[in-house]
Amino acid sequence: PNHVQGSFTVAWTNPGGSTATQNRLYYRRNGSGTWLLYRDAIAAVIGSQQSVIVMDELSPGIGYDFTVSAVGPGPGESALGTAASNVKIDILQAGGSGYLHIAGDGVNYGVLLQLDGSPTFTRHFDSQMFDAINLPAPSVRYGVSDYEVWEVPVFIKDTATLKSLQTVIARALVGNPLYYRDAYGVMILCALVPDIALNRIALTRTAMLRLVRVRNQYAPSITLGSAIGFRQQVNGDVVPLDTTELAA
Repeated sequence: PNHVQGSFTVAWTNPGGSTATQNRLYYRRNGSGTWLLYRDAIAAVIGSQQSVIVMDELSPGIGYDFTVSAVGPGPGESALGTAASNVKIDILQAGGSGYLHIAGDGVNYGVLLQLDGSPTFTRHFDSQMFDAINLPAPSVRYGVSDYEVWEVPVFIKDTATLKSLQTVIARALVGNPLYYRDAYGVMILCALVPDIALNRIALTRTAMLRLVRVRNQYAPSITLGSAIGFRQQVNGDVVPLDTTELAA
């Protein structure tokens, strides 16, 4: 694992003479027993090591297993290879307590954060209260909207961190979704709320990031591969540290 980047590098080798044209990467929480298809249609390299870097949908501090299969040239798939077991991202070991990156491109656009306190969130849901005729108390009706706005206090330790954060924010402002993960177990797909406070106190800076959770459409394939995918989502969102992906 790359603790500073908040990622894993998964490497494998298709042996010489293999007829594989593609590989499939699977993952699971350590010891869970159910493999999930993390990435499909990885072009196979024969006879030499290849690797991919993964970070989306992976919570810090949680042990994961990874394995690979080979596919092609027909529809057949090999048995799963030897698993890399119980590997963890440890943001604290890297000297931070949170990580913010662009979904799908965190290798190029990400920043390790030092939190300046605990994140807090406000839950928003669609509701309307009204007084009903001939009833002593009001009635409430609920819609489908249900999301959180997170406030994340960040200590910016140096200019490099500030520039990295500014670069990530700039990418988010042109429509790219963000992943926020931290050592407290939070992992959300999010977007920026317009107001971001940046304070300068003497030689240090602090920032208050305001992030709104957005719909997460990530779901491993349930029609290809040797593993099932997520059977259900909650409000369109895959809930971190939940057991929904293990449902039959």
